[in-house]
Parts: sequence; structure tokens; C-alpha cells
Amino acid sequence: ISPKVIMDLGSYDGGDALRMAQEFPDCRVITVEADPARHEIVKNNISGSSVILEHYAVCENDGPVSWFPATLGGAVDAQGSLYRHTDHYQAIFPNVQQREQAEVVHGIRLDSLCRMHGITEIDLLHMDIEGAENAALHSLGAVRPKIIFAEMCEDRFIDGPSVDETHTFLLEIGYELVANLGSDRLYFHK
Repeated sequence: ISPKVIMDLGSYDGGDALRMAQEFPDCRVITVEADPARHEIVKNNISGSSVILEHYAVCENDGPVSWFPATLGGAVDAQGSLYRHTDHYQAIFPNVQQREQAEVVHGIRLDSLCRMHGITEIDLLHMDIEGAENAALHSLGAVRPKIIFAEMCEDRFIDGPSVDETHTFLLEIGYELVANLGSDRLYFHK
């Protein structure tokens, strides 16, 4: 493939975005991180690269949103979310501690982010955004990424949509599931 635009939601440490930019040097790679502490980590890690970093929580609304940071063994980690963790999540990841009190971060719709960067087409949308996949997908507007690779996990986020709801929405807007890898799924736009 020869992608021109890759959108990476949920930067973690910026590693995926860096690898994509190295593999496709003529591609615009935009990575987005909501967590303020993780954003600083990504900023340092991608310094000097062509990767564009944005500090937002991709969701259905532009403006302030609640964000629940998380730590792993006391260190800032990637399990922060727009949603609170369920008891099931805590049973799977007992060392992850999500703050009871939310902080406020800037939310942005995907179509707003695309307008901001003059993007009309996305070749690959990569999402690892801790339960917010459905909210991000509902903010696509008219943009239909050619490929969507998303982590989607069941029963981990309070008030988060189910994997089936997200899957059904993707089918409704013209996607086909081509690989179900457990918690990771690959969709192509028909």
C-alpha cells in the first residue's frame, strides 16, 4: 500500500506512529493522545520526526470532556479513558489504578480534526483508545477511512458501547470485517 494519510488515535508512547512514518516516508502521520502526561511522553519520543502530534480526546463533541487518568504501579500508563473501568477490567488488570476524579481535556470530533489538517481522505485509521472507538467512529462525518484497525474489548468500560454495537455501526456505514484477531479488528471500506 502507499498511504498518504495515517491517523493514529491513542499514541501511548508514539512508537506506532514513528514506525508508520518510517515505513511510509511520503505519508502524513498524525497521532493523537488525550492524556496530558502521556502527551508529554509522546512529544519527547517523536521529537525530530515528521509525525504530527495533537492533544485531544477523539469523541463525538468538540470541547471539554471528562478524562480518567490511570497509572500502572504508580507510573503514568496508557489505560486512561473517557470511561470508568468496570470490575471486569480491574480483575484483568489489578495493577492498573484509574483515578476516581476525572480531569478535563479537550475533546475533538474526527471530522473536525480532519478539517483542521485539510484532510479529505484517510488511508489508515489506527485506534487504541480504551473504549472510545464507537464515539470516535460516530464523529467521522463524511470521511470514510479505507482501512480501520481498532482494539475493541468487551465489558471493560462503564457506559461504553459494546463491541457488537461498534461492529454493527461499521457494517452500516460500509465496512467489512476482514480480520478478527480477538481484541484487535481490521475493517476495509467496501
